[in-house]
Amino acid sequence: MKYTDPEVAFIVGHLPDDSDKLYGWGPEKVLEMLDEYDGSLNWIMWRFWYERWVKTFEFIDIAEAGTTRALERIHLHCKDMLDYWQDKIDKDARKFGMTFGVIARPTECCDDDRRSTI
Repeated sequence: MKYTDPEVAFIVGHLPDDSDKLYGWGPEKVLEMLDEYDGSLNWIMWRFWYERWVKTFEFIDIAEAGTTRALERIHLHCKDMLDYWQDKIDKDARKFGMTFGVIARPTECCDDDRRSTI
């Protein structure tokens, strides 16, 4: 599908300012994600923060020379943002009546030979 420049700019506007330079999430990447996620802002943002979260999982707080660098806060911030976008996705799913993982099985079948054992 062909997306317009304002649609791409809208998504880019939701990304951190340095996302193109630091993470490669510029207009080209956004176009790729628009195609992959059918234009869903929520899913695209979820994907961005998921990638940041995964890449920062090894960050730990470092204490040296009497100072502390709170690198773990970066990872926790990514997780907070990931949770934020996941919540928006979940709310949309409930709003539109989508559910996942529920299978209704009949308790009885046509005759005793074919009754489900599950």
